[in-house]
Amino acid sequence: MSINSQASSSSQASVTLRAPSNAQQSAPKQQDLEVPRSLLIAIDYTSDAEQALQWALDFVVKPGDKVHLVHVICNPRANTDGSPAGAGYNRSSSFQDVQDMKAFVKRLEQAELDKIQQRFQKKLQAAGVSYEVKLPVQKGQKSAQAIGEVLCQTAADLDAAVMIIASHGTGVLADYGSVANYCSQNSRAPVLMIPPNVAALKTHQPGNLMVVALADMAGLQKVASFTLNNLFQPGDTIHTTFVEDTANSEEAVPSQHGLSEQMEEAAKEWFTAGPQDKVKFEVNLMVAQGPLESSDLDLGEEICAKADKLEARAVVLLHHGKGLMKEMVFGSITSFATRNCRRPLVVYYN
Repeated sequence: MSINSQASSSSQASVTLRAPSNAQQSAPKQQDLEVPRSLLIAIDYTSDAEQALQWALDFVVKPGDKVHLVHVICNPRANTDGSPAGAGYNRSSSFQDVQDMKAFVKRLEQAELDKIQQRFQKKLQAAGVSYEVKLPVQKGQKSAQAIGEVLCQTAADLDAAVMIIASHGTGVLADYGSVANYCSQNSRAPVLMIPPNVAALKTHQPGNLMVVALADMAGLQKVASFTLNNLFQPGDTIHTTFVEDTANSEEAVPSQHGLSEQMEEAAKEWFTAGPQDKVKFEVNLMVAQGPLESSDLDLGEEICAKADKLEARAVVLLHHGKGLMKEMVFGSITSFATRNCRRPLVVYYN
């Protein structure tokens, strides 16, 4: 095992650890032959984060992937404006002050790195995964938004295929849960939110994956492709759900029939064009009972309930970032799902 540690000018420390050559690795699947992905896994020192990492190792990480463990350091000596402070610090920022601060940050990074290796290294080595630890320093006052901004920027810098983060839910850990929520709303990379106690969820292998898009067939194709390339495992069934507002139309029934046929034909093309063989899929047309803008909570509840009924291993939800009405409607559905979905949830930003 080789360990290379360095601190960069952007206040990030990184360490690359490679598993011993005799570490066991599963045989590559067909989709493993694709270009390796860059995966960002946000970590802290909670059991939820540990379970999220294990879930990612079990269901997301493939041989050849570049795994980046990212832990945001919140500088305890930082003022609300981001300037360093603390005992013995003089705002005149003399050379010695700057050197002392650099030494302090370096010690802080090393302490965090030691804790991360102690908690996660054996798990990653056992999986035969080569990984890198990044420790970006969050400047300024600690907040969910500030931490989320650092994670989103790091994901962008890494060109991450997906950001994986534990969503701690409500209670004393709600602050970090809101970090996950911030990332789901602002990251340009898809965000996979792992719910608390994910290890206790009943799932099946092979299992069910659920993809959802609102009134956007092209968007549904994008989330279906993401699911196939990043979450699908041989034998899984992909359930594609298209949400449409036709309930109040005089042509509601033929419209629904036409959409169902269109979805069926489109899904056949999506799931037979790639290298995977015999991908099982089902299509579902979810019709809003009234205008979409007045049905968002009902739709959110229905999506979460369907995911539970399927015992879905993961749900992939298209989030619209363009168009005021789509943002108002699907944004609230996404917000409901991030708060209430009990299954691992991907928010895919379109």
